[in-house]
Amino acid sequence: MRRSLLGIALLAFLLPASAGAEWGGAESEPNDLMAQADAIEVGCAIRGRLAGRDDVFDWYCIDFAGDAVLRGRLEAAGATQAAAPDYHITIYYINLARQAVKVLDKTSKADRSTPFEARIKQPGRYYIRIACATPCQDQIQAYFLTVDPPFDPPFNVPPPGVKPGS
Repeated sequence: MRRSLLGIALLAFLLPASAGAEWGGAESEPNDLMAQADAIEVGCAIRGRLAGRDDVFDWYCIDFAGDAVLRGRLEAAGATQAAAPDYHITIYYINLARQAVKVLDKTSKADRSTPFEARIKQPGRYYIRIACATPCQDQIQAYFLTVDPPFDPPFNVPPPGVKPGS
C-alpha cells in the first residue's frame, strides 16, 4: 500500500499541471531535425528533454485541415518557478515552394507554464521546435508540451456576453 501511494505521488509530480491533458508519452530520440519530428496528438502532454550540447532542438509535427487557432502550453518539468529554464518555441509551416514559413516565435521568461497561440491559415503539416533560450550546456532540461484541440474562429467562439452552449 505504501509503495502504491509513493508511486501515485511520484506520478502526480511528474505529470504536467495542464488541466484536462491526457498523457501522450515521451518524445522519441532522435528528433533533433525537422525531418525527424515526432508526430503529436492534440490534447496530449508529451514529456521531452533537451540534454545539453548535443541535443539542442526537439521537433514535433501536427496536421491541420484548415483555418484554425493552435493553442498549447510549454511547461518546465519538475522545476520550481525560480529554477525553470527559458525555452524558445517556434512553429513552422512548409509552403508549396518547400520553404519553412515561421508562424510563431516565442520565448518563455522562466515561467513554470508558457501558453502559446498561433493562427493556422493553410491546411497541412506544422512543425513545432523546442529549444533552450539560453545554452543548456551539460544540463538536462525536461519539459511538457501540450497542444490543445484547435478551434475555428469565429464559429466556436460565442459572442461577448453569451455563455458557451446557450
